[in-house]
Amino acid sequence: MNSFFTIPNIVSLFRIYLTIPIIFFIWLEGKYYILSIVLLVIAYISDAVDGILARWLNQVSEWGKIIDPLGDKILSTALVVTFYQMGEVSLWFLLIVVGRDLLISIFSTKMVKNFRFVYHSALIGKIVTFMLFVFYLLILLRFIGFVNVNFIKNLEIIVILFVVVSGMYYLTLYIRKFSEYKETNE
Repeated sequence: MNSFFTIPNIVSLFRIYLTIPIIFFIWLEGKYYILSIVLLVIAYISDAVDGILARWLNQVSEWGKIIDPLGDKILSTALVVTFYQMGEVSLWFLLIVVGRDLLISIFSTKMVKNFRFVYHSALIGKIVTFMLFVFYLLILLRFIGFVNVNFIKNLEIIVILFVVVSGMYYLTLYIRKFSEYKETNE
């Protein structure tokens, strides 16, 4: 693995640490929802910025390929658990989002361990990350009266479908890689 402390990796770590105040301010409710919204937007902007910086500064690293999606998963998992506890998302939504993230994390870890290889994010993964950001943002906007609860419930179904499709895509990718490895080593 190459250098850990690169500017893009520091931006990704910043996103991971932003999870704490975002969740804290959500639980404080009231006027703190706006602060949660601002921090959430900053966190998701940092997701785009770290990738842009990695390419622009020529600091694409194997560590970055791990830390960046890990930051997405930590933030998303913290938000979905919080919103489930607040009654804003269904148990199905929680299980599917967390299950997909666990599946990807487990297989990614096996890829690194067995092949010293890290897949870069696929387009479907980036779409799902963006959809989850918009969904979580809309939940926060609902708290301050800008979004209808029925709209959130309908959008939840669409987001679940995309999460499932992306999970199946990554699962297929990992199964194919393990099959190729098995065939070449028999």
